[in-house]
Amino acid sequence: MKKYRYWILTAATLLIFILWVILVKTVDVVHIKGVGPLGFYNLNTEVFKQTALKIDMDKISKITDILLYSSFLTVAAFGGVGLYQLIKRKSFKKVDPILYVLLGAYVATVLLYFILDLSKINYSPLSVTGNLKTSFPSTHVYICSTYYIVGLITLFKYKKLNTPIKVILMAFVGAMFLTVTILRLYSGRHYLTDIIGSVFLIAATCSAYVAFLNLLKEPFGKK
Repeated sequence: MKKYRYWILTAATLLIFILWVILVKTVDVVHIKGVGPLGFYNLNTEVFKQTALKIDMDKISKITDILLYSSFLTVAAFGGVGLYQLIKRKSFKKVDPILYVLLGAYVATVLLYFILDLSKINYSPLSVTGNLKTSFPSTHVYICSTYYIVGLITLFKYKKLNTPIKVILMAFVGAMFLTVTILRLYSGRHYLTDIIGSVFLIAATCSAYVAFLNLLKEPFGKK
């Protein structure tokens, strides 16, 4: 059972995400003129009134943009490691397998986001007739958090770090997750249901990444 725990966790979180999408499309749905249907209408509009309308939304949005771009540094860092190994070892086969799985996670995250974006599950609170903006899931919350988390998991696989450093790194990634999640809600670009859906998707993606890592007999290639 222990061997399959991350596959079970992946299936469970993915199922929760799918159920959440169904609820968003069916519970308390109100059609907004010129925009489209909005599920959990009363909850979403009430939270929006209590958060996004009280602050400078554009400034908050720019801060979340910076947080999103910062997560790309993890991609660049591991990409640099992979390129270094390829040049030094002169063979794709000798590049650490874990880096290929990580690359797959990065690509899968973006592809999954675009598929959901094209599905037009929900529209941003800022959408108006003729200028509709999809908002489910939140790009910033999903991609930024996923990239940081899978990057941290990979780093822990590479390095045997002492407990204090591990705690500091986990606290940093946790703080980044909470910050981008809260600020994205306050930016006025998303409804609460968009943010919640992003969190479920993060859990499914990251657990799937660990499940695939556990399939590797040898996470690191031969030099």
